Amino acid sequence: MINEISQNANNNKNSTIVQININGSEITPEIVDLLKTLGTSNNSLLQIQAQSSNSEKVNKLYEEFANIVNNFDSLFYISKKDMLILKECITKMEIFEGDFKNESSDGLIFYNNMFALLLKVDKNLFVTKYEKAPDYVKLEKNNKYLYAVSLYEIDRKEDAYNVINQLLDESDDETYFIQKCFFLFNDNKIKELRRILGIKKKNDKHGYYGVFELYIKYEKDKNIKNLKKLNRKYKGKVLYHLYFAKIIYENENKNLIELKENLKQAYLSIEENDLVMYLELINLSFYVKQQEYVYELLSSIKFTSTIINSRLLDILVYKQDKNENDIENIKQLLELVKDSEIININNANAIISMSLHKELEAIDYFVKSFNNNKDRYTAANLLNLILKNNDQRNFDIIDDCISVLDSSEYASDYMLIASSYLLKGNNDAALENAYIGAVLSQNNSDYFMRLWAINTMCDNRIRKANSVDDDCVIILKRKEETIQIALDSQIIKHDKINSFQGIKFNKDKIFEINIKGKNIGDSVFYKDKEYRIDDIINKYDFFLKKIF
Repeated sequence: MINEISQNANNNKNSTIVQININGSEITPEIVDLLKTLGTSNNSLLQIQAQSSNSEKVNKLYEEFANIVNNFDSLFYISKKDMLILKECITKMEIFEGDFKNESSDGLIFYNNMFALLLKVDKNLFVTKYEKAPDYVKLEKNNKYLYAVSLYEIDRKEDAYNVINQLLDESDDETYFIQKCFFLFNDNKIKELRRILGIKKKNDKHGYYGVFELYIKYEKDKNIKNLKKLNRKYKGKVLYHLYFAKIIYENENKNLIELKENLKQAYLSIEENDLVMYLELINLSFYVKQQEYVYELLSSIKFTSTIINSRLLDILVYKQDKNENDIENIKQLLELVKDSEIININNANAIISMSLHKELEAIDYFVKSFNNNKDRYTAANLLNLILKNNDQRNFDIIDDCISVLDSSEYASDYMLIASSYLLKGNNDAALENAYIGAVLSQNNSDYFMRLWAINTMCDNRIRKANSVDDDCVIILKRKEETIQIALDSQIIKHDKINSFQGIKFNKDKIFEINIKGKNIGDSVFYKDKEYRIDDIINKYDFFLKKIF
């Protein structure tokens, strides 16, 4: 089952929230919540209603939290300051709760507003309050619906199914049916999902049914070509196109043209002011590594949402090659979101400082950022600037940066580590990391030259390999067949590196165990064939010769 799909239910009057900590350099599938919201017409913003015939104190209490709850961004993020306000309002509302035990329109408004607060703060608190509420409140369909969703999210799934089934017996509201489909989808009950979709399948606004059907067909047949048959049925449904883009990205035969086409179709399918779907598009763009393409699609739209502007700012900050227009857009977005807690403002300020050639100032911003969040992007930029400027003020942070970067998949990071070790006088460690960077780069001539230069600083006598060890290249021969296999204790950690210019990196643990310690002339089995070890060469010597 796809773990990254999580779900919050909301409708025109009520909403739930997920707190997320966003860092543009560390986007994970969990943040790409393709089914984040169900029943999202009118952007699912809660409409706080003031009652007409009760005390002025209660009406003023509603006003205290109306702006917070009605803000689109509160669907995804609430600041610490606003969260304290909501918690205080819950305490205040409980004082008046006894006034609404008997059924009334004002009572429904009171409980709807209290539930909205509780859903923002803690779903467990909402469930507890709902179960103790008067019957006339619990029987209200929308409250019952939110109860079902909250039960599911706090892992009371059997109860959630029972409540959603009750709602389906009472109403033919499409939202409830989609919600049950989501429960089945998320629990991998595909047979039951297929059954109920066959009985009652409609063409919903955003394309939830398209997502369900895509997943069912994809699990049965991983063939992308066959999935395209659904395009005629679900074309123009934003979630369908987003999820299809995700499948294309995850498929072994990635098709960039089709991936971008589905992102474009998703963009064209979003109705004006449907901020939820715009955010879904942006979030997915990070996962499928097409954030710059999506930014271009959205560049003409002026958003008022802090969370959306924060995500757009992330795209520009982490963009590799920034132009003057990008820097100006970073400045503008920074002005819009500068008071937000969900952005890394220090990284944005560092980028602006670098554009003004104030690199020591940029270092100071990156140091602040790194102390708060030791991510790869910040570590790489910080280390690069410290080395470039010989900033002795921050030499003590170099080891921390290395520890963050030494599991990277970026060749440039290993060259930074190599330069750091040269500064520290550890030439052997510098050579090892320059070698890893050169291999990861596959064909970067600048990195090859850097490896050669560092090699000349080391003890570069011919490193005779008398027998097979952890770091050597083995030449195997069998009649007219020759195979070159590298054993490497470091490269093997990188799943994406399988070969380099015709040399295979061994990933077979059994073969490694059997061949270690053997000498030239010995026999060894490789893929069920017997070979003779023709030569054993130290990896540095072999790869440098291969490169040059």
